[in-house]
Amino acid sequence: MKKAIMISANMEFTEPRYGSVLHHAIHLGKKGKVFWHVHSPGGKDVAIFRNEGIKKGYFYSTSVKKVLYTFQIEKLGPINEFSPAQDYEKFVPEWRLKDWKSTIKKPVGIWILINEIKELIHPQNIKNFEKIKPLGDSLKPGKYPYSIIIEEDLEAI
Repeated sequence: MKKAIMISANMEFTEPRYGSVLHHAIHLGKKGKVFWHVHSPGGKDVAIFRNEGIKKGYFYSTSVKKVLYTFQIEKLGPINEFSPAQDYEKFVPEWRLKDWKSTIKKPVGIWILINEIKELIHPQNIKNFEKIKPLGDSLKPGKYPYSIIIEEDLEAI
């Protein structure tokens, strides 16, 4: 069984680009990769998430209530797992640089380095995905920033 990550996107923020798959995809197109940041479930300060085997993810759009995109992960984890010597900061969108710099001082959540984002040919209902415990008993779109799920083989553009 392969695992994947499901991320709630298009969430309402003061800065609309924060949860925008489109703006992240534009940055990826310019730089070759892009970082997405999510906070740990339960609001924990230090990310406790560890699963180096996850290489695929999905974006659940909170505005249309469907899973619309899939993405490929190069690396994910707390910020201290991204060496400053490797110049990762260039993959951080400009509207996330302040968050990047503040999490260097006080690690919060996980950073996901994405090297490909594709639109699903057929948008999916979130109920089509099976969540893996221990992060809860069911997917609750929008309530948590991400969930660990069983990877699906879906066609993308």
